[in-house]
Amino acid sequence: MKMKKFTGMMLSVVLASLPFIAVQGAAAAPDEQKKSRFDVKKAMSKPYEAGGILVKMKEDVVVTQSLVSQEEVSTMSAESSLGLTYIKLKDPKKLEKMLERLNADPNVLYAEPNYVYQLETPLAGAELPAQIAVAYNDPYVSNQWGLSAIKAPQAMDLVSSSRLAGVTVAVVDTGVNLSHSDLQGSIVAGYDFVNGDSNANDDNGHGTHVAGIAAGIGNNGRGIAGVASGAKIMPIKVLNASGSGTSYAIVSGMRYAADRGADVLNLSLGSSSACSSAYQDAINYVRSRGAVVVAASGNSNTAIGSPASCSGTISVGSIDSSMTRSSFSNYGSTLDVTAPGGSIFSTYPTNTYRSLSGTSMATPHVAGVVALMLAADSSLTPNQVESLLRQSATDAGSAGYDAYYGAGIVNAQKAVQYALQ
Repeated sequence: MKMKKFTGMMLSVVLASLPFIAVQGAAAAPDEQKKSRFDVKKAMSKPYEAGGILVKMKEDVVVTQSLVSQEEVSTMSAESSLGLTYIKLKDPKKLEKMLERLNADPNVLYAEPNYVYQLETPLAGAELPAQIAVAYNDPYVSNQWGLSAIKAPQAMDLVSSSRLAGVTVAVVDTGVNLSHSDLQGSIVAGYDFVNGDSNANDDNGHGTHVAGIAAGIGNNGRGIAGVASGAKIMPIKVLNASGSGTSYAIVSGMRYAADRGADVLNLSLGSSSACSSAYQDAINYVRSRGAVVVAASGNSNTAIGSPASCSGTISVGSIDSSMTRSSFSNYGSTLDVTAPGGSIFSTYPTNTYRSLSGTSMATPHVAGVVALMLAADSSLTPNQVESLLRQSATDAGSAGYDAYYGAGIVNAQKAVQYALQ
């Protein structure tokens, strides 16, 4: 990760003559209302947007000029569903003092920098493993070793295409190439939180690659097939062309996807830092809407970062075609499962294909499996999905759960069978 301050993208409205902006949020539990001393130095030790702050007030309390004056703020906007207010200071040098001031106020649950996150930078794909045989007519499917490794074709046979068409995977990433012939027919309306419009097109390539793995259109006589071929793809652009995005853009994208019916959120992005309060609030919110959050563990062969380390996510590590852990894959007690992430062949702008490696590639394999499970039983809760994924995984590494493979390698066929029971 590049550990430097970054002036990130933002969604904002000018704070014209309004004296305050209201924040509506769910009531915090009594123990959540208790505040410990805020460590501003620690909070600012991670990369953040210059002058950007996220504030959460107690329920029905507003951000007033007694806390933040118009003279100090250039822009302000709210994610009312998450109870968050975004503030951009006119003078970024005052960020530290403002954070201290806000966190000292008894009506503020937390105020934190608008952190910057990166996509889980993919590694160049190595030479593709030996070709495999799976039952699709797509010309490049023989290069997709991950499909057979997790028994995706067998899982596809267990669910109807009509049920799968009712499941939506939100790719919260750099956007998706909207005109790609292997994706276009499955794409539903999304949003671009980088530029503030509905054209969530991919100007990086990462999101397009992820989308193809999860739900590329199979048996169309071209390209590749996704794990959950036939599921819908919702492009949510929260990262710019260089792969960077702020926590405000990301949590806004997560909320948007859940509010518009996404069943699965794929987050192939992250930071080496601990789970932020805003991230956890967003995850809690989308889970309350019934959406499952699948997140990449990271590619630095270290402890799992956020959002994969946050409570309520399905954290995914990577394996290579030898069915052993990829050397780059992050590890730890919050890892749930592993999936194919080495030399994964998938869609890429514009109407092309490419092999990449990383936990970014492993994560949509699992998101695709979750989509298949929900096609089998749409009543499954996020907790039930996670439990069934872990129960059905193929044990690897040390016997039982371990920090390098989690519960094991995801098994699509068995996961869907468990969902159908």
